[in-house]
Amino acid sequence: MRRLTTATLVAAGLAAMTTCASAATYDLQGTIGVETATAACGILPYVEQGNLFKVLYRPAGLGDNGNSTALLVSTGDINGDSIDGIIAILIGFMIEPGSLTATYQTARASEVKPTEALALNFTRYSVAMRLVEQTPPILTRNTKLVSMRLQIRKFGNVSQCTVSFRGLLRLGKSTPWIFE
Repeated sequence: MRRLTTATLVAAGLAAMTTCASAATYDLQGTIGVETATAACGILPYVEQGNLFKVLYRPAGLGDNGNSTALLVSTGDINGDSIDGIIAILIGFMIEPGSLTATYQTARASEVKPTEALALNFTRYSVAMRLVEQTPPILTRNTKLVSMRLQIRKFGNVSQCTVSFRGLLRLGKSTPWIFE
């Protein structure tokens, strides 16, 4: 039952990104960690310094990605392990149209998480996101590895919660990474 619910959660999270994969789309895939979080984030058990998230990042304008930016983060482990009893929470962020820049951009967030009864809870809200730094600064189809720092305000739909993330991602053709 746990795996079935998690698979459903993953599918719902991917659908929440509302982007269409085509043969020439490119995604950054990897892990980001919580670098810092404001005190208001303390009500979210999965947001503590050092916690890791799987991430799928589809930047606007790379290959045939279109003019919107999508970011999908996953807590816990999609194979059924948990963080503080939470199997997995998926949050899809969409800047439509637009890109992550040094200036905060408004993004639509779609959050999917299981309830105690193993049903799914869907929440939609707005956040503000910005790219603090990225190396290399310009991404191409030939970029192999990307280091990035980003900040998200109102993370988890908590008004005063700002989370800073740091991560290392690899660039590759779009794949169903979450099922690997």
